[in-house]
Amino acid sequence: MKLFDKNEKYIGNLQYVLEAKHLEEINGEDVLTLTTLDNRVEKGFRIVYRDKEGNWKEFIIKGIEEIKQPDGIIKSVYCESSFYETLGDYIEDKRPYNTTANIALERALEPTRWEVGIVDDLGINSVNFYHISAKEAVQKVAEAWKGEIRTRVVVSGNRIVKRYVDLLARRGNDTGKRFTYTKDIEEIKKIVHRDDVITALYGYGKGEEIEETGGYGRRITFGDINGGKNYVENEEARLIWGRNNPDGTKSHVFGKVEFDDVEDPEELLRLTKEKLEELSKPLITYECKVIDLKAYGFEHEGVELGDTVVVIDKDFEPELRLKARVISITKDLLEPENNEIILGNFIPSIIDDTVKDKEFINNFRGKQGVWDRSNIISPDLKISANYLDEII
Repeated sequence: MKLFDKNEKYIGNLQYVLEAKHLEEINGEDVLTLTTLDNRVEKGFRIVYRDKEGNWKEFIIKGIEEIKQPDGIIKSVYCESSFYETLGDYIEDKRPYNTTANIALERALEPTRWEVGIVDDLGINSVNFYHISAKEAVQKVAEAWKGEIRTRVVVSGNRIVKRYVDLLARRGNDTGKRFTYTKDIEEIKKIVHRDDVITALYGYGKGEEIEETGGYGRRITFGDINGGKNYVENEEARLIWGRNNPDGTKSHVFGKVEFDDVEDPEELLRLTKEKLEELSKPLITYECKVIDLKAYGFEHEGVELGDTVVVIDKDFEPELRLKARVISITKDLLEPENNEIILGNFIPSIIDDTVKDKEFINNFRGKQGVWDRSNIISPDLKISANYLDEII
């Protein structure tokens, strides 16, 4: 591991490292934690290391805890990927429209020192960046184009010379590796999430603007191009997860999804079908502790972030066999046999709850002109009682 100061000047190799673990999730956390006796580490310094695949990883020291012992001071160090620095790069208003992922990613990275790296062909799409950080903008690109982010740096000698953001259709490979619950794994915890399995899904798009009031009316639907049905259905899921009827048949379990920015019924239908595909099966994650056989020379037995594996769970009736992804992996850089992985049949949302809450608030604020034109808010900043009565 190489150690750099706040100005990215090379200090030397990090010494006396007692423990080092790198946690990375698909489109999620990317952090390094370590304990060391090296008294040179300080907040804001950078740590760079090269993984087994030959890729360089750069981290910024964000927090340090010190424990004084007879042998010296042990420092517990928490680091974040250097890509997190783009939280401090700001975008006021950019709207890459009807374009490719690489162009949208380039727009998102304009205020930063990061460059567009490898970008797969992910088709044409649109996205808005409004009063957000560059990091959030990159996440929005990944979400809109359904890509998976990978960051990397280029090191020449003892200098970091390039920083890249890749956007891939899919990280990892389909390895054919099989994991069996209650078998061949040292330790495994299965989590069946509480979300209901939905077998039929209503989809709603943007509300139609009413010129007279400046407000919004009914949301658009896709019934006219879907046989009169404003919902899509999964018959196979209904037979397994549907609600039981007195006559022995099963009824759909309905849900709804809203896409505030979608104005085209065909796009709305497509997005609703994609969402139903996700919601029509139980969401399950497996937290596993496995032996990293790759560390012992068995290359074909190892797994990396994003790899697709087969999970067999005989507790279900009938037996559940599903394709799962390595959605999170914690690599023990000193003792690879202690690597821990999380397998899941779904990828957690790219934008975390905090970002989603902020988006919701900004969306509400963005409608202020509508509220004003509709006489909802009085001059003394109180909400109209008549309006509240109508809501009730």
